[in-house]
Amino acid sequence: MRFAVPFVCALLVLDGAVSAALAESPIRSEKTITLVAALQIAQRALDKSHADGATHVAIVVVDNAARTLVSLRDDHATEHPLLAAGRKAWTAANYRSSTNDILARIEAAKGDDGQLVHTTESLFLMGGVPIKDGEEVVDAIGVAGNPSGFEDHAGTMTAAAAFQHLLSANPR
Repeated sequence: MRFAVPFVCALLVLDGAVSAALAESPIRSEKTITLVAALQIAQRALDKSHADGATHVAIVVVDNAARTLVSLRDDHATEHPLLAAGRKAWTAANYRSSTNDILARIEAAKGDDGQLVHTTESLFLMGGVPIKDGEEVVDAIGVAGNPSGFEDHAGTMTAAAAFQHLLSANPR
């Protein structure tokens, strides 16, 4: 009996929370990048990589839920950079952080990454960034196949800047 009162109180609180939630629309909307914008920023990242001398590059753009929108692969690129770019984009979208920042946190922890969620899709190498509208992640991009992670990261930053330019050129 002594558990009945707290249990009933918990049910009443839960019922109130559910009722409040149902007062809102049962449909949610979220911002995500368009295919046209994804193609444009992917091309900018590819152009940056080519300008830096890379010829075996892959670019992947995913939406805010890490679903692939665009996948570009250089003529000479193998499957390896394509898979890596996709995993970098997936990681940036799901962790809501650049893979460069995640890698720095892992290195600073000196191997104590117990709080880091490991999945088969995660790839903690430079070259993946979330693309944001304000503070909201709308997509992410991954670049792989440049001579180093620094160039991969530079390609993603070029894409992020291109997206910000698209936003400023097309005010809502």
